[in-house]
Amino acid sequence: MAAPPAVAAVGMLEAEFRALAQEARSKEGLAGFFSSTADQQAVKDAAERVILKVRSCGEAPDAMDQIKTQYQEVLRPLQLSLETKSDRLKSRALAIAQNLIANHALPAEASEAVVAMLGRVDRNTDENVQLKTLQTALTLLQSPLRPCSEQQIGAVLGVCLRLTNKKGHKDAVLTTAAATVRQAVALVLSYVDVEAELQGQQLEGSGDTAAQGGAAAAAQKLVEDLCNIASGAPPLWLASPSLPRTFVLELLEFLLVNSPAVFRQLAPFQNALAVRMTQLIQAQLQDHLDAGAAGSSFATTNFPTFRALLRLARTLLRNFYPLLGPRSGTLVHALLAGMAPRYPLHQRIALMQLVRTLLADPLLTYHLFGTYDLAAEHKLDAVQSLCRAAGEVVDATLKAVNKDPEDEPPLDVVAALYSDKTAGKDWVLDTDFEAAGQQIQRAYLSMLAIDSLLAFMGSVEKLTDYALDQSGDVPATLSKGPGYVERVDVDIVKAMVDRTWRGLLSAISQLLQRSSGEEIVLQLLKGYQVLTQACGNLQLLQPRDAFLANLCEFALATAGPQQFDELDPSPRGAAGLPSAERMASPRGALAAASAAAEVGAEQGLVLAPKNVQSMRTLFNIAHRLSNVLGPAWALVLETMNTLDRILNSPRTTTQEVSAQSDESAMPSDLVILAAAASQLFECTRDMSREAVVSLLSGLRDVSLRNVPSAGGAVGQAPKLFALNRMVEVLLYNIGRIYDLWAIFLSHVLEVINDPKPPVRAAAIDALGRAIIGALGSLSPVASSSAAAASEAAPGARTVAARDSTGGVEHMLLVALEALYNADNERDVRAGVLRVLLSVLQRHGERLSDGWTPVFRLLAAAAEGEEDATNLAFQSLQLTCSDYMAAMPFARLKRCLEVTVLFSSQQADVNVSLTTISLLWNAADLFGKAAPAAGRTGDSLPGSAQGGAAARKGSAGDEESDTEVEAAIALPLPAADEVDEGVSDEEAMSPSSKRSQLLATLTAAQSEELLQTIFLALQGVSQDTRPEVRNSGVRTLFAVVVNQGPRLSRALWEQCLWEMLFPLLNHAYLMSATASRDEAESMVLGQSRGKEVRMMVHHSRNSEQKRWDETVVIALGGMARLLRAHLPAIVGMDRIAAGWEEMMVVVESSMAGGRKEVALAAITLLSAVLQAHGAITDIVSPAMWKRAMRALGVGAEAATSPSCMVPLSARIELLALIGLLYTSLRSRFDAEDTAQVFVWVEKFSRNPWSDDDAANSAQVVMGMPPVQKAALAMLPKLAPTHLPQLYPDYIYSIVRLLRPEHVIEQWQEQQLELAEGAAAPSAAQQQFGIPAEPPAVQQQAGGSSPQPPAGNAAGAAAAHAESANGGTPALVSYSSGTVKQPSGQVAQARFALTSAFLEKVIQQLVTLYKDAPLAVRATTFASVVSGLSRCMEVRYIVYHESLWRVSAQAFNVAVAAGLPALAAAAAMGEDTSPNWEALADAFETFLLGANVLAPTQPGVHSYEPATSDASDDSVLRGGTLNAESSASRSVSHGQEVTIRAPPDSAAAAATVSAAAAPPQAVTLAGAAAPTPQSAQQARQDAELEVAVLDCLTDVVLTQCASAPGDMKQRLIATVDAGASRPKELSVPQATTSSNFGHVCIRKMYVLCSRGGGGTADPDGCLLEVSRLALPVFMSRCDAVLRAYAEDQARAAGATSSIAAAGPGRSRLDGVLCILEVLASMSLAPAVADAALPPGEFLTQMVRNLRSRPEVAARGRERTHLLLLYSALCGCITCKEPRVREMARDVLLLAGAELGVGVPLPALPSRQHSRQPSLGSTAGGASAAGGGRLSSVDESTSMA
Repeated sequence: MAAPPAVAAVGMLEAEFRALAQEARSKEGLAGFFSSTADQQAVKDAAERVILKVRSCGEAPDAMDQIKTQYQEVLRPLQLSLETKSDRLKSRALAIAQNLIANHALPAEASEAVVAMLGRVDRNTDENVQLKTLQTALTLLQSPLRPCSEQQIGAVLGVCLRLTNKKGHKDAVLTTAAATVRQAVALVLSYVDVEAELQGQQLEGSGDTAAQGGAAAAAQKLVEDLCNIASGAPPLWLASPSLPRTFVLELLEFLLVNSPAVFRQLAPFQNALAVRMTQLIQAQLQDHLDAGAAGSSFATTNFPTFRALLRLARTLLRNFYPLLGPRSGTLVHALLAGMAPRYPLHQRIALMQLVRTLLADPLLTYHLFGTYDLAAEHKLDAVQSLCRAAGEVVDATLKAVNKDPEDEPPLDVVAALYSDKTAGKDWVLDTDFEAAGQQIQRAYLSMLAIDSLLAFMGSVEKLTDYALDQSGDVPATLSKGPGYVERVDVDIVKAMVDRTWRGLLSAISQLLQRSSGEEIVLQLLKGYQVLTQACGNLQLLQPRDAFLANLCEFALATAGPQQFDELDPSPRGAAGLPSAERMASPRGALAAASAAAEVGAEQGLVLAPKNVQSMRTLFNIAHRLSNVLGPAWALVLETMNTLDRILNSPRTTTQEVSAQSDESAMPSDLVILAAAASQLFECTRDMSREAVVSLLSGLRDVSLRNVPSAGGAVGQAPKLFALNRMVEVLLYNIGRIYDLWAIFLSHVLEVINDPKPPVRAAAIDALGRAIIGALGSLSPVASSSAAAASEAAPGARTVAARDSTGGVEHMLLVALEALYNADNERDVRAGVLRVLLSVLQRHGERLSDGWTPVFRLLAAAAEGEEDATNLAFQSLQLTCSDYMAAMPFARLKRCLEVTVLFSSQQADVNVSLTTISLLWNAADLFGKAAPAAGRTGDSLPGSAQGGAAARKGSAGDEESDTEVEAAIALPLPAADEVDEGVSDEEAMSPSSKRSQLLATLTAAQSEELLQTIFLALQGVSQDTRPEVRNSGVRTLFAVVVNQGPRLSRALWEQCLWEMLFPLLNHAYLMSATASRDEAESMVLGQSRGKEVRMMVHHSRNSEQKRWDETVVIALGGMARLLRAHLPAIVGMDRIAAGWEEMMVVVESSMAGGRKEVALAAITLLSAVLQAHGAITDIVSPAMWKRAMRALGVGAEAATSPSCMVPLSARIELLALIGLLYTSLRSRFDAEDTAQVFVWVEKFSRNPWSDDDAANSAQVVMGMPPVQKAALAMLPKLAPTHLPQLYPDYIYSIVRLLRPEHVIEQWQEQQLELAEGAAAPSAAQQQFGIPAEPPAVQQQAGGSSPQPPAGNAAGAAAAHAESANGGTPALVSYSSGTVKQPSGQVAQARFALTSAFLEKVIQQLVTLYKDAPLAVRATTFASVVSGLSRCMEVRYIVYHESLWRVSAQAFNVAVAAGLPALAAAAAMGEDTSPNWEALADAFETFLLGANVLAPTQPGVHSYEPATSDASDDSVLRGGTLNAESSASRSVSHGQEVTIRAPPDSAAAAATVSAAAAPPQAVTLAGAAAPTPQSAQQARQDAELEVAVLDCLTDVVLTQCASAPGDMKQRLIATVDAGASRPKELSVPQATTSSNFGHVCIRKMYVLCSRGGGGTADPDGCLLEVSRLALPVFMSRCDAVLRAYAEDQARAAGATSSIAAAGPGRSRLDGVLCILEVLASMSLAPAVADAALPPGEFLTQMVRNLRSRPEVAARGRERTHLLLLYSALCGCITCKEPRVREMARDVLLLAGAELGVGVPLPALPSRQHSRQPSLGSTAGGASAAGGGRLSSVDESTSMA
């Protein structure tokens, strides 16, 4: 815890005295040796006594008071210490005394004792003691213990002064003493102030003035002694030696500065100041000047005293000038006397510093000027003399010439001093004078003179502010009491300026002209600014204009030294003035300077920093004097205009940028200048009205003077800077638009009359910027006007604002209209229209009354030339797009009328096109107002449903339709709902205004506007220009479609029957009658003497094609219209006639050969029927039938042999048929459905037209696109809604299975190949060229194989080229690609290609499997016959894959159709034709019977199928039996072969033929099978066996309902396959008898399958076995006998004939038969079928069956007995295998009769014979793929 202050002070005193006692005990050096021990002991004892007393009082509350009562004992040890010789004790004692005084431990009575103590040590030489003495004395004077009597004060001051003047003292002591003396004398004078206040209080009380008298007397004596010392006299009161005069003068100045109240209030002090000090200054100043003039060293040695003397004079003049009276003028005169050049430079510098200080004091300057300069009784002009003195120094500096050429110019040195001053290195006279050279000293003098002049200018500015801004009153802070300047008179200030401005201008202008330093220039320009502003505020026009003109010259960088050669160097009044002419006409000099600056700007001007700063100063002056310049604005504006030219010159730069050589950006100084210039004009909004009018008039004058030279170079814009500034001023003062617009517009008209187009363009641009800016600033004006109106009438606020705004708009925009109508120059009119566009772009939403002149101007421009039309249309487009929605009805109607004018103009096509789109937007806008009014009841019946249907039907159409409908569906708010709760800003927004104005449109108004648009579009739709016409048609339909729900019935009927339907008919009629000749293209110009024409696309190069495009657009529009509004249209009276007219156009368009028109017609039908076809109330049956008839016309035209319909149209038509059928199946009745089948069939048969021949890329993978589309449609045509038409559906597909095209195409290819191969041979024979090897020919011929030598096509090599005259391309057999034929007939013949037929077959089989049983039974014969025809291709064009696909499909179709035949037979239907067709199919494929007779090459006899789908008879030939040609009958349009049942003779003939040796059979025109790969041969063999399996395992197992003769034909087919010729077999490298082996084994299976019991419930298998066994036995007997006979003949013949005996294939067949016979065992019921009736063998067999063991066995081999004779013949053969196997079979036959012993080793023998069997029948086994398993099964059963 800290001790209380009293306790701490007591503790400190105790410590101090203890330290003193301790110090007294020690001895210090030699002094201590000579000192008295008794004296120190006394000090020690006294200190200890004080310690005891202090300690005893330490804890008492009043310890300090107790110590004060015993101060004598406390001071005793200190007094004893001062009497000793020890300096340390003295220093310690003074320190303790200082602490006692500072801690207030001594009473007032102790003051005398302390003063006495100080007197004892004042002569001590120890530094510490001296310092402690000074500190103790100052502490005493500052404390309450200070001396009060005159003697004590003098004693203390004497101690301090004696320490100040003692020689040998150290610097620390002297410095401390000087500082102590200053504070001491100040304290003494402060005693006087305090004593005066105490005196005033005591005078009011007791009247005691003793204390005051002592302090005041001491202060007065102090001042008197100081003056005496300064003047060289000894002091009278102070007990001190002589002091330094400089120090004394400084003390006097210090007293004046710190105690001014003493000298101002007390008379003795005033007298001392006015008399003693003034005389002192004058006397000593004169002494110093005289010494300096005489060159005495006194002046140099005592220069500090001279400076102190001047400082004292400065203080007297500045702070006490009222007390000096006339002596102030005398003092000033004395100071000016020292400014003469004869005096030393350092004295003049010191005096100039004083002059600068005096001139910088505005109140002192005012006092001196009013006292002396204006007083006639005084001959001294104080202020003017001071300014003249400074001006003379400046003039001397300007005229000075360096003696040394290497020295810098004087002004450069002055500038360097200013730079150092700015950098903080100010030149100090005391320290820098001696080290500086003569040049620097003179430069510093000049610098002081310049500062003096600038200081005076600053004083004038302050005085002007006091006089004007503060009503002449001096601020209270500057008022010093009575006698001082307290009020400034304006007239005195004016007089001061009027008497001094010429000299100032001369000096400052010369300095500014010749100076280049930035700092000095800134200072000079500051003087320019302050004095010019003062002159302007004081209404001193001549000096103001003179300074402005001079400053403008410097700003324009054209002032030169020659301008100041005519200066008047008179020393008074007009010193340094420019010539009279220059002063009288500053504008003339400025004009010359401006012209020179413009020339410099053109040639390349470098702006110095002085020029930039001068311009800144000019800007500042213009800002400050903006309201008082008046006509002087011309000076500023002329300079500003020249500055604009300089700034916009690319050659203008600044010195800094010029030195850096960086042209990448505009110099920063130039940027600043440009910003300052703009800011000046921006601030005009704060000027008065008169000032702005003066400024604008001045700009007009400047612009008129510069317009003649403003043309500029070619390609450069004119530089009308003054005009641009006028625009800026106008926009910144928009509130004064009525006062300024006339001035501006009149000047614009003056400039527009200039003959130079660039100048006119610049004027129009300025006018546009003015109008745009004015309109953009109307809101504040309107608001203010409205506010003013609201004060008078609150309800008229909006009206007043609108009227004010509208009046300004009309005033501004009427100027554009008048200028357009009055001026004949095209560039002026174009410029006016560009201005109008800019106005609308920026402020169109704000216009009200301004629309009236705008529409008049646009209407006039619509009838003008092309350029004007384009420009005006841009404004119209903007108006319609952005502002039409916010217009009332009358203005909307006027806008629409102007728009119609632009749509019908002929100058520019693009304008008309865009105008049409504007009409569309307008219609949409007007239609939005219709629903609100339309709800009242005059809408079209059904329009609501029509609108819904439109929205539903147009889901896939353009998005705009849906968006428009959605927007229309939104209800519009009522007017009162809009206004309620909406702020003013929201109410004035464009969107809110649009909603409000649309709500004001009535239904009648909307209808009127829409009708106008419809009529305009109708007129445009018949324009001769195709672009405009098409756009009009498109837009008219679109508008009607979108506005349909809002239209009344009357308007609807007008649109439909008077506009739309007639428009469609007119367009088609014009298209049909238009010329097809290629139109001549437009001439664009010439190049190198030749005409350059526009390139026109081939689709638009004739008049018909252009009208076709119009028809397409009309059809598309009609499609959209009917799709959207047909429900509403059908209720009208003329719908039937309109529908018929439209269908006529549609079917005519589809039947024509024009692609786009046909597609558009198809699209129309598709859109309408898809949207509304399902609704009978909309599309009536009559309308539907008429549409189907139109489709039929199109389909007939698209499928006729002379088809001209393009490919894309045919594809779209076919797609439409399929789409309508699938989506609207219920609307298709039987007639329509059958017609669809016919159409699809015709499209498939005739897929090409003439336009396809040039586009071979359309044929992909062997199929034209039409056929692809037809194939894709086939599965979708199933008549599920009309099941009775299902057979017709199947028949239509079957009728496509016509392989004749494939055969004929192959024949022509072979013929072409033969001709190509024969041509080189003929050339070789003619020219003797050796033939190439076959390998080379084959390589050169490509990958296509050569036709076989034995082929019929090879013999036709000499035939002529095909009748169609085309040159087909080579086609690979292995691929599915077909040759693209040329010519209409060839296309029809080769349409049904292999690839197409394969796809049809696949779909046919799929559809047939899924068909009902009854349909399968009905169409079985047709399907089988069709597939059979395709399978026949195998024997003609083997490499085609068609027969393979057909064979596979045949197996599937037969398997699917047999159950249907069984069901039909069960129902009692006749199925014999079906079985007949089936038998023909098997015979054709397996035996080559009834093969199509190939057409003779080169002869084409194809006839397209008729509508009733009946085919002509087809010739067949090449059968194995001896039948004659079979008759043909037609069933459901398909050919079916009907044969008579074969009798026994026929069967015997068949067996005989089979037993005969195989003969080679060659079909006429057929191709010899080409060797295939092993894999392909295997696959073909498997396919052949699969068909055979279908016959044996499928057909003959389900043939219960088949007639008996058909069963016999089927069995005979299998049997005949055993002896099929080699040429009909699958081509392969080995023998072709494998199929015959398979047929033998299949006969074995057929025979062995009967008699199975439960496995044969209907007895079909037994019957087939009984029919097959005789045939098979006959086959075996014939083969065995023939082989035996051949062997016998070979044995009796010669060796050569024997070598040519039976071949290998005969041997393999015999072995196969013997093997089958050995394995076969039959049921008794089957075996009976082969036994001859009534013979012994038959009876014997029956007897054997009666035996129990035979009956138990169940199966028997009695059929072997029938072959006994043939087997015996084989025993004698030479072939061991035949003999062995025949013997085994005979043994089996004998065992059957019970003769001999059974052969148990038969299986082993059979196994031993297996390799031989495998070698002979291995190929068949492999080819059969395991299908002999039935043989093994039968063997195991046996």
